[in-house]
Amino acid sequence: MKFYRFMKYWSLAWMSASIGAALGSFLNKDYGYTIFCVVTCAINHFCYNIWSKRIKQNKQ
Repeated sequence: MKFYRFMKYWSLAWMSASIGAALGSFLNKDYGYTIFCVVTCAINHFCYNIWSKRIKQNKQ
């Protein structure tokens, strides 16, 4: 259960950092880095959803 909490909060922290960095780089007109931040946030979200579904299936 500790690993589950770790993954949940790590995912939230990564998402927040990625979005914050994307907003900052967008305001500085560094569009390449903005795209990179948004893509890493999307990959993190996608992986977390898959991992979360597998955990729920294993509990049943």
